[in-house]
Amino acid sequence: MKKFYYLLSPIIVIVFAFLWMINFNKYNNNFELLLVISSLLISAITLLLVFKKIR
Repeated sequence: MKKFYYLLSPIIVIVFAFLWMINFNKYNNNFELLLVISSLLISAITLLLVFKKIR
């Protein structure tokens, strides 16, 4: 079960990335893109840390 969640986390991050990109098409600002990328990186890092603790 732990391995399943470990495999699922990158898929969730990718789905959020696609949703952010769809929202980004409404904006044309580099600052928005930086916020999106930074939030995605932070979420990915936190997920990895959480799953390392679970293991």
